Amino acid sequence: MGAVIYIGHGSRTEQGNKQFESFIQETLELIDVPIKAFGYLENATPSIIEAIENCVEQGATEISVIPVLLLPGIHSNIDIPVEMEKGKKKFPYIQFRYGEPLGSDPIVANIILSRLEEKDFLNNTEETLLLVGHGSRNPQAQSEFEKLASNLREQLIASVHTSYLKTEPFYGDVLDELVHPFKKIYILPHLLFTGGFQKEIEETCRKFKNSDLVLCDPIGFDDKLKELLVRRLETTTTLG
Repeated sequence: MGAVIYIGHGSRTEQGNKQFESFIQETLELIDVPIKAFGYLENATPSIIEAIENCVEQGATEISVIPVLLLPGIHSNIDIPVEMEKGKKKFPYIQFRYGEPLGSDPIVANIILSRLEEKDFLNNTEETLLLVGHGSRNPQAQSEFEKLASNLREQLIASVHTSYLKTEPFYGDVLDELVHPFKKIYILPHLLFTGGFQKEIEETCRKFKNSDLVLCDPIGFDDKLKELLVRRLETTTTLG
């Protein structure tokens, strides 16, 4: 019997986790799989192994795990598979399959374009878009982020720049370089959760008092992502 588990990072706030759970429950309604569950990598319960145990108790013989993460990196490439290996060791008769993060799929680019439209983006050469990612030690994450930016460049007249919260090039430094060449800068946090990072970006923007900066809403748990998460289930591969 088939099962699917969607894995979120987990937020330090109850509100953030409730937002994730509501979004995933709506996504699960779109999937024709007998057993459906979700879990968290950290900061909340159920954990990944608890979600696996729950599926096995319901009779699962094949479990597909889908990371609800924007980009590949340490979490998707190492942390989640490590927990899945624990489940595989505990339940050797279960077949485990694994999916890919959201990545540079055109649906993500379409969400970004929607966020710009919400802020009356004119899409001309006097404006520019600054994408702000979390940043990762894994080069695959940066590669996928740049691929997303390249996708947007093909669709926009305005230029597109990339930056990060935790790794170079830092968004504050890139923003400092952009305030003079461009009349207006649209800043878009490439994040699922709002909260601390969003506030950090807001505080940085306030330092540029004489510049026309427009802070867009983050990617968030947009309804368009539901379709992408359903598709991720169709392209899972066998673990190990």
